[in-house]
Amino acid sequence: MKRNSLLLMFVLSLISVSFLSSSNVNNIDNSISNDFVPHTNSFSPKLAGNPHNETELQLFFDDLLENQLIDYTLPGITLSVVNATDILYLKGYGYANIEESKAVSPTSTMFRIASTSKLFTWTAVMQLYEQSLLDLDENINNYLTEFKIPMKYGPITMYDLMSHSPGFEDYFFLTGSINKKITLSLEDYLIEYMPKCVRSPGEVSSYSNYGVSLAGYIVGEISGKPFPQYVEEEILIPLGMDYSTFLNSLPSVLEENLVTEYSIDKQSNLLPATSLDPYNLEYDPAGSLKTTALDISYFMRAHLNNGSFGSNRILEEATVQEMHNRHFSHHPNLDGFAHGFFELTINGKRILTHGGSVSYTRSELMLIPEEQIGFFISYNAYHIDPVYTVFYEFMDHFYPGVPVSRLEPDPNFKQTGKKFTGNFRYTRGPYNTPAVINYLIEYKHVSIDKEGYLVVSGFKYVQVEELLFREPEYDFYLAFKEDAEGKITHMFYSHVSANALEKLTGADNPPIAWSICITIVVIILASLIYIPIRRKIKREEKYIPDTEIERYTKLATQYTGWGIIGFVVLYGGFSVILLVSEAVFPVTRALLVIPYILVFSLLVLIGLTAFLWINKQGSINIRVNATIIAIVAIVFMWWMVHWRLIGFFYA
Repeated sequence: MKRNSLLLMFVLSLISVSFLSSSNVNNIDNSISNDFVPHTNSFSPKLAGNPHNETELQLFFDDLLENQLIDYTLPGITLSVVNATDILYLKGYGYANIEESKAVSPTSTMFRIASTSKLFTWTAVMQLYEQSLLDLDENINNYLTEFKIPMKYGPITMYDLMSHSPGFEDYFFLTGSINKKITLSLEDYLIEYMPKCVRSPGEVSSYSNYGVSLAGYIVGEISGKPFPQYVEEEILIPLGMDYSTFLNSLPSVLEENLVTEYSIDKQSNLLPATSLDPYNLEYDPAGSLKTTALDISYFMRAHLNNGSFGSNRILEEATVQEMHNRHFSHHPNLDGFAHGFFELTINGKRILTHGGSVSYTRSELMLIPEEQIGFFISYNAYHIDPVYTVFYEFMDHFYPGVPVSRLEPDPNFKQTGKKFTGNFRYTRGPYNTPAVINYLIEYKHVSIDKEGYLVVSGFKYVQVEELLFREPEYDFYLAFKEDAEGKITHMFYSHVSANALEKLTGADNPPIAWSICITIVVIILASLIYIPIRRKIKREEKYIPDTEIERYTKLATQYTGWGIIGFVVLYGGFSVILLVSEAVFPVTRALLVIPYILVFSLLVLIGLTAFLWINKQGSINIRVNATIIAIVAIVFMWWMVHWRLIGFFYA
C-alpha cells in the first residue's frame, strides 16, 4: 500500500510537470529525467541481491518485465545492465514490430531514446572542455557566429546550459506537428524558436530542450563538424556503437533496425505510430539518438570506467570525475545536477541518471558510481509507470534501504508556517505566448491542515529545517526559497531538480485572475440586459425612439460586451479541448484575432460615450450603461495583455 502511494506521488508530480505540454505529447520531449521520488525503503530490511550475478539478474528481470508487457500492454522492451568492465545482463522482451512478429534484439534493434540522448551531447561538450576549446564559464555568445542570444539578465554560460538554468522560458505551442511538412536545420530552429530570457542565469533550474540543442550547435561550431558527425567520430566509433546515430534520415543499413513504436488507445490496443519526428529537425542534440541496448552498454561502461572503453578513451579520468560531481542544486538536501546528469537518491544510493520520453517511447539510463553499476531500459510505447517500477524494484532488490523514523508535525506550525502557503506554478513553460493562460488551471496549492502538516497536492510534509520539509515516512523532501524580506518566492521538489515552482502573487495568482475575469463577465452581462429588462418592466412609459448617435452607441456597447463574453466562452472552451487534442490548435490561434476586433470596437465605444457626455446627449441610462461597459472592457483588455492574449506575443 505504501509503495502504491509512493508511486502515485511520483506520477502526480510528473503529470504536473508535463501538463502544459500535454497537448503536444507526440511532439515534444517532456522528460524530466529525475522525476522519481527519492525514498528510503520503509519495509523491513532484507538481504541484498547480487547485481553481478547473471542468473539472479535473469530471474529478477524475466519475472518483472514479462509481467509488464501484459500489465501495461507494452509491445517491447530492451535492457542492459553493466559494470565498468563487463555486460552483466542484456536482453530484449516482446516485439520490435508486432505486425511482422519481429522480436526485440538487444544487439540490433534501435530504439529512439529521446532525452537520454542529451548525455552524449554533454559528453561531447566535456571533450571540448578537456581540450581547452571550450570554457564552461564563458559567455556562449562568444561561440556563436550566425546569431546571438539576447541576454536580458546577464551572460549565459555552458555551465548554465548543463544545469538547465539559463533562464529561458519554454515554448510548447510553437513546435511539433503543427508544421509536420516543414523540416528545419538545427540553426534555423534555434533562430526561429529562440525563447526569451525570463530570469537570471543560474537562479533556478528549468528543463530546456532548446538549451541542450544550443549546446550541441556550439559543439558543431567549435569542432567545425556537423553535430552528428562529431558525435559519430568522437564517441560512437571509439565505443563501437555501430547501431547508433543522431541522424533522423537513417542510412539504409540501419533503417530496417529501427523499432516500430506504438500508441496505446483507451481500449488498451496497440496502434503503430504514424509520425515520429518530434521537432521536425534534420537532427537534434536534445533528443534524436537512435541506439541499441548493447551500444548504450558501451557508453555506460566508459563512464563507469573513468572514460576508458577497451583500448579507446572518450574522456580523461579527471574530466569524468568533473562531469559526475555535483555542480548545481536548489538546496543542499535536494538532489541536483552533475554536468548533464541528474542526481537521484534511492535507498541512500546516489544515482546519476537521465531519461527520455517523446511520442511513443520511454527510456532511462542510470549509473551508480559507488557500486560501479549501470542500467538502461527502453520501451517502444509510452507509459509513465513501468520504468520507475523497474528502478524501484531493482534498487529494493539489490540495494535495499532501511526504514526511516516517522515524523510528526508541530501543532504550532499552523500559525508559524503561513508564509509557505499559497499557489505555485512550474517555471518550465511559456511566459510570452498565449499558452501562459494554461497556468490559470494548472498550479500547485500549498496549505496547512488542522494537524499541522504542510499539504501539497494532497501529500503531507513535516518541517525539518527553516526552509526544508520531509514526507512523514520517506526521504522525500520539499524545499523553499525566500527573498531578502523573508517572503517565499520558490518551491522545489527533491525528485524534480530540473524544475522549480514560483509563488504566484497579484494578478498572476489564479484565484485572483479568475475573480477579475468572472467579475468582468458578470458586470458586462448585467449591463447588457439592464436596458431591455428595464424597458420591459416599465412599458407604461412613452417610447421615445433612439437618436442616431444613441443607436451607434448601443451597437458599440453590444458589440464590445457580447464580443468579450463570446471570446471568453469560445477561447476558454477550445483551450480546454486543446489540453487533450492539438487538432483544435488552429481554432484557438484564429480566435486570437477577436481581441484586436474588440480593441477597435472599444475605441469606437469610448469615442461615442465621450461625445454623449460632453454634449449631454442621449438618455442617462444609455450614457451610464456605455460608460460601465467601456470601463470594464478597458480592464478586460489589461487582463488579456497580462495573460498574453493580445499583443505581438507570437513574434
